[in-house]
Amino acid sequence: MAEPSVLLSQVITADGILKRKRIGGAAGTYFERDDLRKVLAVARQHSERDWLLILTTVTHGLRVSEAIGLTAGDVRDGHLWVSRLKGSHRTCQPLIGEEKDALSAMSAGLPADGRLFPFTRQHFHRLFRRYCAMAGLDPIASHPHSLKHSCARIVLENSGGDLLKTQKYMGHASITSTTQYVQPTEREACAVAAVALETI
Repeated sequence: MAEPSVLLSQVITADGILKRKRIGGAAGTYFERDDLRKVLAVARQHSERDWLLILTTVTHGLRVSEAIGLTAGDVRDGHLWVSRLKGSHRTCQPLIGEEKDALSAMSAGLPADGRLFPFTRQHFHRLFRRYCAMAGLDPIASHPHSLKHSCARIVLENSGGDLLKTQKYMGHASITSTTQYVQPTEREACAVAAVALETI
């Protein structure tokens, strides 16, 4: 049997890491408002449905599976009813801005159990990365889960840091899930460190 150090050296190689670890979507990544506007504009130029998927995901802080699992029956009375996953609470949120007419029109032509966005998770990931690249956005954040983080950050900032309101909007069962958005992101920490370390 090979020595442990030999086995370890076989695993820890660039090829080995790249095969086992997805690039992009680092923990806590999110987009600023201008970034969101850019990627939404690019998506809308190519597909109204793709644009609406991204807009709905960020507006309601959805996970990928929650977004692609939405049905026509989830859109009613000007609200979006979301059966959240991972133990989160079901939420009922008003439709906002342009998504209101777009989602209402889309759902009107489908049976109650008809999916609004009949995509796979992989397809959503691919199209979102493509639109982010076209918009010139940071590839590290170019993962649809960053949209959920972006929603939470925006709600938290605009509520004056109100964790309880943010928790309620995001459907978090525990306030602990919400407090992660108060913490600085890796990107923010790196920006501060870069300024401090460039003078060494």
